[in-house]
Amino acid sequence: MKAFVFLLLLLSPFVQAQTPLSAPAPEATTATIPLSHLFIFTNADEANRFLIFTAQKKYPEAMALLGTIKPKLTSPIAQSTLSILLGITAISNHDLPGAEIFFKEALRINPQLSEIAGLMLARTLKLQNRWDEAYKALPAATDLKRKLDNDLFWEKIEILIGLKDATTLATLAVHEKENAKDDDELLKITYYKGLYHLNTNHQKTAFDLWKGLLLKKPASPFEENIFLAVIKSGTPIDEFLNDDEWLLRAKTLVDNGMAYLALPIYARLAPKRPSLDLAYAETAFKSREYVKAAQLYQQLWDHPKPGQNRSEILNKLTSSYGRSDQFDQAIKYNKLRFKMDDKDDSPDAAPGKLAFLFFDKGDYKKAMTAYESLLKKAGGKNFESYLWKHFWCAYLTNDLKKAQSDIVQLEKMAGDKDEKQKVQYWTARVLEQTQKKNEANQIYRHLAQTYPNDYYGILSQKILDAGFNHSLFQITSPSGNIYSPFNRLNFNIQILLNTQDSIVNAILYSQLGLLSYAREESERSTLLNEQAGIDNTPYYLLTQNYSKMHAVGATLVKVNNEPFGNKAWKFSYPRAFQLWVMLEGKERDVHPFLIWALMRQESGFRPGIVSPADAIGLMQIIPQTGRELAKELSDFDFHHDDLKDAYTNIRYGTQYIHDRLTEFKNMPYAIASYNAGPNAVNRWKRWGDKLAHDEFIELIPYTETNNYVKKVLRNYWIYKRLYGK
Repeated sequence: MKAFVFLLLLLSPFVQAQTPLSAPAPEATTATIPLSHLFIFTNADEANRFLIFTAQKKYPEAMALLGTIKPKLTSPIAQSTLSILLGITAISNHDLPGAEIFFKEALRINPQLSEIAGLMLARTLKLQNRWDEAYKALPAATDLKRKLDNDLFWEKIEILIGLKDATTLATLAVHEKENAKDDDELLKITYYKGLYHLNTNHQKTAFDLWKGLLLKKPASPFEENIFLAVIKSGTPIDEFLNDDEWLLRAKTLVDNGMAYLALPIYARLAPKRPSLDLAYAETAFKSREYVKAAQLYQQLWDHPKPGQNRSEILNKLTSSYGRSDQFDQAIKYNKLRFKMDDKDDSPDAAPGKLAFLFFDKGDYKKAMTAYESLLKKAGGKNFESYLWKHFWCAYLTNDLKKAQSDIVQLEKMAGDKDEKQKVQYWTARVLEQTQKKNEANQIYRHLAQTYPNDYYGILSQKILDAGFNHSLFQITSPSGNIYSPFNRLNFNIQILLNTQDSIVNAILYSQLGLLSYAREESERSTLLNEQAGIDNTPYYLLTQNYSKMHAVGATLVKVNNEPFGNKAWKFSYPRAFQLWVMLEGKERDVHPFLIWALMRQESGFRPGIVSPADAIGLMQIIPQTGRELAKELSDFDFHHDDLKDAYTNIRYGTQYIHDRLTEFKNMPYAIASYNAGPNAVNRWKRWGDKLAHDEFIELIPYTETNNYVKKVLRNYWIYKRLYGK
């Protein structure tokens, strides 16, 4: 069991500025309680030291620190919360008997956190195989739509399975009927049905259920447990599913955007089944394994089979050679495509592809000639796309007269705000190249004044301040108090809270590091919902609900056009999980502003989010990358579900961007690789090393990555402006 023991108590100066003082009320005789009575720690130094101990896995030191705090606490709620924190830390220290004592102590002191204390006690007893006691200790679940109650329900199921209780399947059947449209719950039901059958010596029934899960929902959170059980049974993994089942699984993985997980399946089965050659090639292409894809499509082209789409195979063969930098081969096979689709003016047709291959190869003069031919017959968006490519051919060959002519046309075609900014910025860059600095500066000033918080506006202001140079895209060293101890907490806040409002539990859960519970309770709070907005700063911080802060701030900035630097902007760009970011940034030599910039773009500060492509958590790490980072960090007990833990995700994400910064020594390359992967960036370096950083960013061929790099840089620059001083 991996306990989430990390705590953050960070209050900004907003607290002192906005929190009115009231006289404290006696805790035992009223339904209200002073906010200060909820705090475990009596000063910020204690909070920081505890966090550092737990981050460094120095659990005995963490427990000793908590032991010194215990006598200072007079509030029963704070005392019971501290006992739970001691119990969680004891579990991390592999002291189950000690944890049991602390959880029982918490239950005796105060009932406010009886659900959490009971859940933790039941888990502790379960880990000692004391199943009957665990069942009796577990609180009843009442509202299964609430995450804590849902976890209580599934804990009950695990205990019933441990007891081999005959009512387990009936309980699951009722739950299945009540949640027939909830895919996540149905997934759990299938897994636990299998676990029950396995535990009652019905291995075949268990494995049949789990096979269905592996086929219908590949890459689920339960897969590692299932495969471990299969290995333990003595069944080779390759034989757990038959070949047809493995192929069905591979197809589902590809359809769900996880082709990289399907590729080993095709690699194993395709040699035995020639009919899989096309699917194997397509999967390699979707996995961005272009060298392998080129080999496979070449075999398909050289050995045609009835019913295959020769035009599509030739197209993919050309693209695979191009994307693996085998340009002569790509151009050779693209010429064969002219007979098939030379009348098509789309970028993916033969003429458009040929022009792009010349461009990608760096032969800009041939590319310019090819694009000039295309521009004569293209229309609409294709015309605009080709005109941009023609502009770049002219710009990169220093044919600035043609570049200027192109940009004038593009300005007339520019539609939305982003496109207008892009055209204006590159107009200014062309003017600079033609020694028309005053005219260029006028455009930079216009961009900086009109769009002061957008990528091109910020970049324009930087050029006005210091001229264009590579340092505009470098990470500056932290200055000032960026790594100093935290803002001192105001531990004497006397605002009264209703103990029945879920905000109280949210604050307590946050101190225990149970952030998913804290977030849910804070969003159920009557107090926060009735008084939504910036006035709730202390509560968002105390419950670590940074995604809510970000959402409120972003809305206020957009709707009210709030002036830069005020509280709405700081809400929109919060210093989320500050101590963890500081610790990991310092340990791995990554600027905190870059970590926050990535986190804001990747997840909007939501710790438990999982994308359709199975990227997990604050910094959106896929399980495969998580496993690689776990080896690098010597985390031998890693499970990909650990990535939902905020601290683990920050640690892994920071290590990953550190590795990319070390590899590329270039911030735009590193940011691009965070989105597109290092293989793609290593390929782009061939031409990117010859360009200025803004030119490289504009020419990133993946639209998603192109926009991503601009947004992350914008985030980084805004964090620097908001907090850098």
